[in-house]
Amino acid sequence: MSPRCLLYGVGARFDQQPELLFTLRGGGGWVDAADLVSGTVAGLPRDDALAFH
Repeated sequence: MSPRCLLYGVGARFDQQPELLFTLRGGGGWVDAADLVSGTVAGLPRDDALAFH
């Protein structure tokens, strides 16, 4: 199988299921993308000047 065929197949799969791009396999099982995002957002400094009122 040529690398072009392989990359085409991967791209076609991402077109069908884009969430696969964010699916990570950890040592003990699957890592939830929502946990990654919430952990990142929780670590950011809060800036009330940017809050929408």
